[in-house]
Amino acid sequence: MAKRRDILGGIGAVGIVSITGCLGDDDPSSPTQVIEERFEALDNGDNERVRELTHSDRPDPLSQEDLAEWESADVEVNDIELIDESDDVATVEVVYVIESGLGPNARTEEIELREEDDEWRMYSSEIIESE
Repeated sequence: MAKRRDILGGIGAVGIVSITGCLGDDDPSSPTQVIEERFEALDNGDNERVRELTHSDRPDPLSQEDLAEWESADVEVNDIELIDESDDVATVEVVYVIESGLGPNARTEEIELREEDDEWRMYSSEIIESE
């Protein structure tokens, strides 16, 4: 029985570590963590955090109207996948459903991240599929 308890305890510890890693912190370390946290901030209306996770040289800066549109919608992220990563640029693909007054819209978005002050930040994005 002791072995079973040790095994179950080990599995529990791994589960807690896995969950803790998913919760994120103030400075997410991987491109996928940055995007996950950014989508959470968009969905929760945390505009300050969204701006912190956005690269300062982004070609199309976020307006208050953009942020208000996200804030009024419900977003469910289904998948985040790292497509490519080099020393200072990464590409992530995100599959999500955004539900607004017009109903649900499933989207696949390709997001480019670039390093800024040694942290990954969202630089640009392109919706590659929308239903």
